[in-house]
Amino acid sequence: MREQIKQRILMVMLSLFALNFFAVAAESELVINSVEAKALPKNRIQLSADSTITMSREQIDMLYNGIPLTFNYELKVSELLVLGLTNVVAEHKFRYALKYHALSKQFVVRDLINNTQSSHPTLSLALAQISEIQNFKFTLERDEDRQYQGLLKLWLDIEALPAPLRIPAYLSSRWGLNSGWYRWSVP
Repeated sequence: MREQIKQRILMVMLSLFALNFFAVAAESELVINSVEAKALPKNRIQLSADSTITMSREQIDMLYNGIPLTFNYELKVSELLVLGLTNVVAEHKFRYALKYHALSKQFVVRDLINNTQSSHPTLSLALAQISEIQNFKFTLERDEDRQYQGLLKLWLDIEALPAPLRIPAYLSSRWGLNSGWYRWSVP
């Protein structure tokens, strides 16, 4: 009887630990939902992508305390070779810094590649801007007889955090936000 009580207590504790673990892990994530690519004249490609950015309470608090967060997209187009090998033929990066201005109570998204910025009254609107790539055009010199594959990845740049915050961020699984590579067809 006493042994059964110990086993039940242990099961309850393990269940609570598992629930807490998954709740913390689900607090923040980056997901690429879709990528749409269209062929344009003169070897041009037009790309649009939709992502979901979910931030943890800790990350939101850092924004409110004046610490900007940087989100990076990496776009690659690879030529498919024999035996599963690939050769990268095009690569583009997108970088967005997100910060909160306490005086204006606005969230500012700064495009670090094009050096433009926009302000938003809510965090969700600012994240919506970062989570979409709209009608990005690039040139892709390609051979019509070959096959190509596109890859897109989104991640939170820990290296862009102030130096004292990098080590705790590297040690926390909540900060290692990375969508992983999303494969898409090159038209």
